[in-house]
Amino acid sequence: MKRFILCGSLFFFLLAMLMMVVQPLDAVGAEQKAALLADRHAARKIDCQGCHDAGGAPKAVLSEKCLTCHKSYEHMGELTKGLAINPHDSHFGKIECLQCHNAHKKSTLYCNKCHDYDLKVP
Repeated sequence: MKRFILCGSLFFFLLAMLMMVVQPLDAVGAEQKAALLADRHAARKIDCQGCHDAGGAPKAVLSEKCLTCHKSYEHMGELTKGLAINPHDSHFGKIECLQCHNAHKKSTLYCNKCHDYDLKVP
């Protein structure tokens, strides 16, 4: 009986230790997944002036500025054509990038104003 109690105690001790190790790893993963678009740009060594004009208060970025790096709306449509829905092939035509993508707060899918798609927007 003592052996059974000892094994059970050891099992729960090891399980508790494992939970302490795994939980911080999950928290780091969640942080990385939740990174804002500005963080993703910064990780690629694109500074604020890469999107915003220098001088004065930063203003909203126009799609033309996005497309200097991301090529064209059609190019983005080709990159996202394998998704459940293609957000760059909208029945609205070419919509402004900022309708979905936001660099300094969580991005949202413009389509979901009417629809209910489960699609992560960077």
